[in-house]
Amino acid sequence: MRVLYESRLLGKRKYASIRNSSDVLNESGGREKNQKAEFLPGVEVPKILPNKNLMSFLKTIDVGELRDLQTLATELSTECVPGVYRPLKPYLLKLADLYMNLHKQIPILHWFHGEEGLFWVAIGADGAPFGEDVCATAYLVGFLNLLNRTQSCNENHLLLRANCQEDHPLMKAYTQQLTKEMEEVENKLLTTEKGYQVRFTIKLIPSDMKWASSFSGELNNAATYFSPFANVSQSNKLAHNVWHHRRFRWNLAATEL
Repeated sequence: MRVLYESRLLGKRKYASIRNSSDVLNESGGREKNQKAEFLPGVEVPKILPNKNLMSFLKTIDVGELRDLQTLATELSTECVPGVYRPLKPYLLKLADLYMNLHKQIPILHWFHGEEGLFWVAIGADGAPFGEDVCATAYLVGFLNLLNRTQSCNENHLLLRANCQEDHPLMKAYTQQLTKEMEEVENKLLTTEKGYQVRFTIKLIPSDMKWASSFSGELNNAATYFSPFANVSQSNKLAHNVWHHRRFRWNLAATEL
């Protein structure tokens, strides 16, 4: 699975090429036959699974409930695009179970203000080019209780994936629905499948200025005054330094919770 997903999803041919060379030592000069790699004397490195066997295994993994965006578009009477999403509440409870179990083995969670069981949830979205003519948008969810680990892609989990731009009408409609889901679970005492008592404080975090502007009905970052939060323009955005001092035009924002 690591070979298949580590840098990007591999195709069958690329995966097969890596599989065929993963347990072989190439002899320099080509004078001798390539030898099997060993991690201990007399113990060969095992060959990774064939692609079809790996795919069969992946299909058996329970990834939770997935819903079709096209069905959601029909319910909301808006333009549909290919994609899937997860209901928020069961997914948060599943993630809470995962991290609480990990925390029992190796402490990885920071409880803000000493409130054990209170998860600070960050939800955000962004769109990016995907291929030559297609744009894809992803909604991610993660726990701020992981502190610096939230910078890792391994700690940000896919909530939605759609083949469209971030300001597509369906994305705006989904965001309105997601906000209602957030209100339903926020600050309520919930019990996970493993029996943990947890609560969630949720923050919808803008991924960039364009995303924030699109959803607040303001101009995007192509405009002269592109920021919804400050009197910043294209003419002065790079003319001054950023620092913790009042004599500098731009100051770093406070990020403490």
